[in-house]
Amino acid sequence: AETKVPTLVTLSIANLESDKSGGNWNRLSGLATLSYALFGIKCTTNYINNDCKFQDKKQCCRGYSKSTLDIIYEPTAENVYRAYPNYCESIKDFSKLISSSARYKTAMDFVNNPEQMVRVIGQSGYASDTNWANKVIARTQIIKNDIGKVGVA
Repeated sequence: AETKVPTLVTLSIANLESDKSGGNWNRLSGLATLSYALFGIKCTTNYINNDCKFQDKKQCCRGYSKSTLDIIYEPTAENVYRAYPNYCESIKDFSKLISSSARYKTAMDFVNNPEQMVRVIGQSGYASDTNWANKVIARTQIIKNDIGKVGVA
């Protein structure tokens, strides 16, 4: 609510970025389990200096071995991601990044159209996978269907 990033967008991106079981949330990635990082956001000096919640700034980032997808899409990029003390901080950081970063400014024009918002976030360079937005939108449909099954509005 604070940032206006739709919950469906947040859930769908977290589902794709942190789930390793094909959309069922049965097995979280190492990033999600070890660092509470649901969104796979690379670590930056700005994050360490301004947004990281750890007292010991050495805990703000964590490096990981490259996955097959990392090797395909980002063969020369460092594999160092933001770390958080809990999942809530991961969600807050993601929402702040999308809602306040100049890079994603145009995405905020689509808060009432989650699928288009996801497309604009993808076009703005959130992920190097050229099919990323379609993958997130597929997760959006799974989440919508799941919500319909339990009757939550």
